[in-house]
Amino acid sequence: MGKSLPLYYFSITIAILALAISYAIVGFIWGIIITFIIGAAWIISIWRGWRGGGILSMFCLILGISSAALQEDSLRVALLIGTVATLATWDLSAFASVLDSNENISAKDGLIRNHLLRLTSVVILGVVLPLVAFALQFDLKFWQAVLLGIVLLIGLSQVFTQLKRSQS
Repeated sequence: MGKSLPLYYFSITIAILALAISYAIVGFIWGIIITFIIGAAWIISIWRGWRGGGILSMFCLILGISSAALQEDSLRVALLIGTVATLATWDLSAFASVLDSNENISAKDGLIRNHLLRLTSVVILGVVLPLVAFALQFDLKFWQAVLLGIVLLIGLSQVFTQLKRSQS
């Protein structure tokens, strides 16, 4: 289990380090310890093939990222990277378990390459767009933020529709 895409171990490490560094900056030692325990549990659950361990660990890391964000506003870049890495790890581990459970996949290398290309584009957008938003910081009313979110969702759905068409 987990031998087809070892990239998610790297992604888990990034997520753990981003959150641990954030807790270290705030001075919350127990947060660092708990982060490393959750990360180790996640790696062990992937290595052993436990299905629920990844989802539970991802949920715990996202809660940890949220709690660190409440403590310090200056940690948002590290926490953004941790969030994106956590979600990428979850996606990669789920994709690897699907690949490992289905051995009769034709063009497995192409499937992996296409998935990694899509994930890379999502990760890049998931980091760059919030960084631009952090730099610009417009004062928007609620309805303006909702409208902007809807426009972004429609735009992203169109991008992914075009990606699917070009790969078909």
